[in-house]
Amino acid sequence: MVKNFKKLTFIIGAFFVFSVCFAITMQLKKPSLERFYSGYIIGGELSYSPVTLVNKKNKFNYESYVNPVYIALFVQYDKNRSTSVYDYSLNIAGNSFDCLAIREGDGFFDINNKVYKKTDPNKIYTMLFIVDWPTTKQEIGSKKDVVLKYNLSYLDPAITKKVKFSNIKSNIISEPGKFLKDKELDVKE
Repeated sequence: MVKNFKKLTFIIGAFFVFSVCFAITMQLKKPSLERFYSGYIIGGELSYSPVTLVNKKNKFNYESYVNPVYIALFVQYDKNRSTSVYDYSLNIAGNSFDCLAIREGDGFFDINNKVYKKTDPNKIYTMLFIVDWPTTKQEIGSKKDVVLKYNLSYLDPAITKKVKFSNIKSNIISEPGKFLKDKELDVKE
């Protein structure tokens, strides 16, 4: 009986230690959401592969860029927020680049859909920026500060947030469903 009790105690202890180690490991693998003015930034991607834009009728200033780079920020807006392409810009090496398009969920970026009157916090939105990267394609993603700026702020200094992204090189920008696949998200205030 004492022998069985020792075995049972050992098994329970080993299970407890394993459970704690597993929980710690899972917590370390869980990506954090970074808070920004309108919600949470889930992540970002940087690519120099062109993005498909629908309803593109006019010429845009990015068509003259020497090193066009496509940056997508995957965000989750707060409940019942409105948002538009006019709300945010990216600042890189002293240059400002406006948001070109926002998409809700997966699919294409529609240039004509510039405003969302009421966002859904259960959906992922992607803000698309096309920037003229100040260095060569070999140096893309290297130690440049990329800052998301809230354009509607009257505060001085303006509301800004440094953003991080994965350099996916010549791969196309992911759809949120693919980007989020198998990721558990952890909100970080």
